[in-house]
Amino acid sequence: MPGNHLARFLLGLLAVAGWTGVASAVAVVPNLDQRKYTIIGQDCDESSCGPPFANTSTPPAPFAPWSIPHQTSSVGSLQMSGSGTASSYSDYGWYEQDSIFDVTFLVTAPTEVHLFGLLDTYILWGAPEAGVRLTGGSVLFEHIIEDALFEDGSFDFTTVLMPGSHQLEVWADGGVPIADASFVFTFDISPEVAQIPEPSTAALMAFGLAWLARWRRR
Repeated sequence: MPGNHLARFLLGLLAVAGWTGVASAVAVVPNLDQRKYTIIGQDCDESSCGPPFANTSTPPAPFAPWSIPHQTSSVGSLQMSGSGTASSYSDYGWYEQDSIFDVTFLVTAPTEVHLFGLLDTYILWGAPEAGVRLTGGSVLFEHIIEDALFEDGSFDFTTVLMPGSHQLEVWADGGVPIADASFVFTFDISPEVAQIPEPSTAALMAFGLAWLARWRRR
């Protein structure tokens, strides 16, 4: 009887040892940065107009922290966040702005994410837009507003991403001719710990089970 108790205790100890060694690693790897701010327009006075213009700004390096008047954003393996604004105006001349956060990333293990923030638009006259979209083979979450007076701009979404390529887009489009749009968001990333025995503990468990089987045959 004491031998049976010892065997059961040893078996339980080996099982615990085998499953407490877990594989954990960074599960999100950003691999494509398409953040940008654009402005197009034309300067005019009462008598004439200059040539149309178009300017685009991008981060100093892929995935680098970025801060300009119309977008502040950061990209990391545990969190992405940002805020952006865009507007449009038309009188003698005109201009339209767009502020876009667009990052594609690889997920290497099941990963819980929490996406939350606020979209806003102001319309004097025009059609601004603010939106957020998370995709991974298909659209997982999307929220777009065009008129904050009638649409709720807040969003809060939690899910578990499976391994593969995913994309997060958040944008503010000033529309035309006189309007404003903005966004602010946080994307928290929490890699789940996979309950997979590490090689050393798995080997220990196999050795223990083999020893128990031999001991019982005696």
